[in-house]
Amino acid sequence: MVEKASKIEVDSNENSGVVVGSNLGSITLGMSYKDVKELCYDIVSYELLNYKREAEEKAKQRLTIFSEELIEKLSEKRITSEKCLEKFKDPSVLNDVFEAEKSYIKRGTKELKDLLINVIDKRLEYTEKDNELLNIVLSEAIKVAPKLTNIQYKILSLGFIFKHVNWTNILNKDNLVARIITEILPILNNFETKDSDYQHLVYTGCGTLSIGSDNLISWFRQYDGIFSNGLEVSELENLKKLYVDCEKLLQICINDHSKKQFAFINKFDLEERLKQEKIDNQTIKKILQIYGKTVPNDNDLETELITMVPKIKFLFDYWKENKIKNLQMSSVGIVIGAENLEKELNQKFDLSIWI
Repeated sequence: MVEKASKIEVDSNENSGVVVGSNLGSITLGMSYKDVKELCYDIVSYELLNYKREAEEKAKQRLTIFSEELIEKLSEKRITSEKCLEKFKDPSVLNDVFEAEKSYIKRGTKELKDLLINVIDKRLEYTEKDNELLNIVLSEAIKVAPKLTNIQYKILSLGFIFKHVNWTNILNKDNLVARIITEILPILNNFETKDSDYQHLVYTGCGTLSIGSDNLISWFRQYDGIFSNGLEVSELENLKKLYVDCEKLLQICINDHSKKQFAFINKFDLEERLKQEKIDNQTIKKILQIYGKTVPNDNDLETELITMVPKIKFLFDYWKENKIKNLQMSSVGIVIGAENLEKELNQKFDLSIWI
């Protein structure tokens, strides 16, 4: 009767395979340890060589794409200008271009490519004499942008708009609706975030999360004059008592032509004008109270905005429920948010306004 094997072991001896031991002796089966090791090494080396070739080819393709698009971008403006060419002699500029190329080669996303090209374009636009700090921030943005996701770019763009931008030429509701549709709604497409997105923005130095919060409706308040319902007869009489020459502050109400309204887009512009007229502070306070009665309160203003642009309800709900209201953006966060917005909307921002 054959006895069961007492042990099975692998001998590391070069010439031994799998050794099966029993009372009857031992039998060597299969390949040796050396054979298996060399086979595994050959397989992996072959695969890695293929991957290396593919990676090198992909890297060359991405470098070509990046370089061609960068040159095209610069050619639209000033690549042939002496001032621009001179900047390429600056080691810091060349290093920024190299960092941008390297980052795109690693990540390869269109969003990153377009953003980095925009930042380099700005890097060549401002000289060290013009704005030394801005050049430092732009260089830092080139290093930070590859560490962020597309959704984090969008968060920074929203933060940039509602915390750092004031729209001009908003003369009526149609103007405001048009800007919301063309400049805000596109950012909200496929906009799904997590708390970790904000944690990562803090980690990468794009901002901090404060205890305090920004109220979204306060941003829209800067245009509440276009929502005016006009002055009632009693309010107009009170205004005339406070300021005899008040007619110079008024215009026909844009929402009710039978009435008059203050000819200012918001109470801040009105207050500034009253100060220029050398009106005392107590009277200014009373006039601003009359102004406040002609425009909707926060809830009514939000409701009217949602009625005009139903899709913006998502933004109001998101703002209330997420940490964007607590986000205080750093200089790097502002640059990335602005440059992402530039490429999304084909606009141009003068970053020296903020940095």
